[in-house]
Amino acid sequence: MHTPQLFADLLIILLVSCSCLSVLRVKLPLLVGLMLTGIAIGPYGLGLVKEVEAIELLAEIGVMLLLFSIGLEFSVKRLREMKRLVVIGGGLQ
Repeated sequence: MHTPQLFADLLIILLVSCSCLSVLRVKLPLLVGLMLTGIAIGPYGLGLVKEVEAIELLAEIGVMLLLFSIGLEFSVKRLREMKRLVVIGGGLQ
């Protein structure tokens, strides 16, 4: 993994996503805006990102952190209240 190239790719992602969201002023959630930016500048779009494997690793870490933050918002009391919904929904899946 080439560290300078990784930092350059992260800088490109940050600059493009911030500029697109501020210029377009679209009322999109941040996550949707970042996903659309990733699609646009990724290897199958404009191809601005060179270190795809390193960015994939960082994306997986980001997903883990997102799931962790979602898990912090749940309480045991709320899960007990949702017990029936969770059991039925999980069973149907």
